[in-house]
Amino acid sequence: MDFLEGTLLGPLWSDTDYQTRRHTGFNLLISLTFWLYLFYAFYRINSSGTPFLLADNFLNWTFIGCVLFLASPLLCLIYYRCPLVARFAILSVQFGKYVALYLAFFKWLAPSLEIDFANALTSITVFLNDTVGTAIEYYTERYQTSGLFASTAVLGLIALIVGILLLSMCICLPFLYFKLLRWLQAVVDDIMWICVDFSRVLVRKKKIVVPKQMLSLVQHVSRVQRQNEGRHNKKSFKRNK
Repeated sequence: MDFLEGTLLGPLWSDTDYQTRRHTGFNLLISLTFWLYLFYAFYRINSSGTPFLLADNFLNWTFIGCVLFLASPLLCLIYYRCPLVARFAILSVQFGKYVALYLAFFKWLAPSLEIDFANALTSITVFLNDTVGTAIEYYTERYQTSGLFASTAVLGLIALIVGILLLSMCICLPFLYFKLLRWLQAVVDDIMWICVDFSRVLVRKKKIVVPKQMLSLVQHVSRVQRQNEGRHNKKSFKRNK
C-alpha cells in the first residue's frame, strides 16, 4: 500500500519513503509493459488497420488525462480521510490518469506504426548497400585483406555502440515519460499549495472575504499540509537516528 501511495499520490501527499528508494524493478516493468503494448499496437494496425481495442483518438485521451490531472490534488486531499475502499478507488483513478496519458501517446504514435513491409525491406537493403557495402568495398580495394578486416571490425563496433544506445533508449524512455508525468503533477500540486497559502494569508489579514465552505476547504488543505510535513519530519528523524 505504501508503494502504491508513493507512486500514485506523489511525495507531497503521501508519507512513504518512495522518493528515497530505488525502483529498478518497477521501472523495468513500465518499459516491458510499454513495449509489449507497442508491439501489440504494431501488429493490430498492420493486420486489421486499427491500432487498439479502444478506438478513440488522441485528443480524447489527452482531455481525460488533463481533467484527471486537475482533479488529482482534490482526490489526494481527502485520501487519508477516506475508508479503505474509497482509498483504493482514488488510487485507481490516479492509475487511470497515467494510463490515459500513455494511451494518448500511443494514439499520437499510431500513424508511424503502419509500415509497407515491401518498401521497408527495399529501403533497408539500399541503405545497407550504400553505407556498409560501399565502405567495405572502398577499404578492401585500398588496403586489400587488412582493409577488409579493419572495415568489418570498425563497422561491427559502430553497430554494437548503436545497438547499445538504442537498447538504452528503449529501456529508459518509457519510465522517463512516467517520471515526466509525475513531475508535471507535482507542479500542479505545488501551484495549488501556493494558491492555498496565499489565500490563507489574505484571509488572515482580512484582505478578502470568502464563503464559509471555501474557508473550511482552505483550512483543511493547510491542516493536511502540516500533517504531511509532520510525517515526513518524523520519518526523517527515525532514519537519521
